Parts: sequence; structure tokens; C-alpha cells
Amino acid sequence: MDMSESCAMSSLLLWESPVLTAATFVPVLLFLITVQFYSLISVCAYFTLCVLGLVLASKVYWYVMVFLLKKLEHVPESDPTYMFENIEFTISRDQAMSVAGLMVDNVNILAAEIKSVILCQKLTRFIYIGVAAYILSCIGAFFNLLTLVTLAWIGAFSLPKLYELNKETIDGLVLKLQSKIGDIKGKVGGIVNKSPVKEE
Repeated sequence: MDMSESCAMSSLLLWESPVLTAATFVPVLLFLITVQFYSLISVCAYFTLCVLGLVLASKVYWYVMVFLLKKLEHVPESDPTYMFENIEFTISRDQAMSVAGLMVDNVNILAAEIKSVILCQKLTRFIYIGVAAYILSCIGAFFNLLTLVTLAWIGAFSLPKLYELNKETIDGLVLKLQSKIGDIKGKVGGIVNKSPVKEE
């Protein structure tokens, strides 16, 4: 991700352009909520029909405003769908190869880490993964994956703005939390280092 894409993503998540952010946030949120109650095929079909209906309505609006009422000029920029015409929907072979190479590298690193954790080669990581798995099992007892994805989507669009508005307070709380976690890690590390199984 280059710098321009990073800036565009941060401006999207910080609601600097509310219309664009809402146009991104609301459809995906509606999709996630409706998939919880209806089948994926039905939701995809209805969303496709909604998109086609919106495009048809914008084309009718453009035709009426340009040709019948003559309130807009007959230029491509007056068409509401004009902004989408320059969006590139294709993926180049180079982009696909770079993404595939990056995925293979990450999968190999993850596989090596999983192997070392499962074989208990790194005792502290083994304990951390065990605790994380237990916490995830508790979370899974209350929420299904789709609910968690929905909550993550809402959080992605609300937490950055909340952080921007309350930066000093949150930074102070994070520093306190980091010091507490450091203390706990030190205590756990002291207990693990005293155990007979040695970490490699």
C-alpha cells in the first residue's frame, strides 16, 4: 500500500468526507446484517437488484434533467455515475503476482510459527496461544463469526474518529495498560524461566 492509498484510507475511516465514508460504510454494514437473517444467495441477489435500480434511477434522473427539463448541461460530468467510469476494476498480472508472492511468504512464516508453537519449542508462545485460544472460545460462545465481522466493521469506522477526538485521554490509558502488560509479562517470564522445560 503506497502513501496515497494510506492517506485515502485514513481520510475514509476518519469521516473527512462523510458522504464517501457513508457510501462505503452503510452498504457493507447492511450486507453483514442481512446475511445474518437471510441466505447469502438471496442477499447477493437483492443487493445486485438494488445497485441496478440505483443506476437506472440515476440514468433516468440524468435524462430528465438534461433532455426534458434542460436544467443540466449535456456533458458527461452531469451524469451521477460519471465518477465511476474511471475506476479500474481489472487486476494486472504484476499486481496478482506480487500479492501471491506476499501471501506465500506470510503463509510460510505463519506455518513455521504454528509448528514451533504446537511442538512446544517456545514455551512462552505456547502459553500465550493457549490463553488466547481459551479467550476466543469464550468469545465464540457468545458471538458467531458474522457478528464479530459486523462489530469489527463498525469499529473500523467509529474507533479512529473516537481516538482522534479523545487522543490525550486514550494515550494515557494505553500507556498505563502497556505498563501493566509489561509487569504481567515479566511475572509470567519469571515463572516460565524457573520451569524445567527450557525455551529454545
